[in-house]
Amino acid sequence: MEKFENEYHMIKYNKNTHEIAIVHWAKYNMNKLGGKPIIDCISSELKRVDDVSLLKVILEDITREEIRKLFLKEIKEREDRTGRKESEGKEEIRERGNKKDKQRPEMSKKGEGKKYGFGVYSKGKFASSVKGEDDSLYEKPSEEQLRKVKELYS
Repeated sequence: MEKFENEYHMIKYNKNTHEIAIVHWAKYNMNKLGGKPIIDCISSELKRVDDVSLLKVILEDITREEIRKLFLKEIKEREDRTGRKESEGKEEIRERGNKKDKQRPEMSKKGEGKKYGFGVYSKGKFASSVKGEDDSLYEKPSEEQLRKVKELYS
């Protein structure tokens, strides 16, 4: 891996997420693609990538405007999310310091708190729910639902 990354400059590898981006892959493969099914597939696959810097590597060689827009949109959303997470973390630290004055915010609102994803299993963890989707798809199954599934597969 190190030889392909450092000597040949053919890939970019993230050791933390175990993801690989093939440099110049889009130059030869992505510019000929088109159509709504392909765009939808690319859009869903972009959400599965953990390391945004790898998306930027692929983006450099994309010439088709509609595909470039998908990549740019996903990169911008990720950067906005990380910026919000950092600012939320700072606010949380301030709130912890003022425990006597303020109560902890309630996490029972729709779309907040823990959700149990039954979607994509990738790199040893379940993907979190995508903001804006129907949250009922990601709720924990009831005991009865689990029992029925066990009966089906027994």
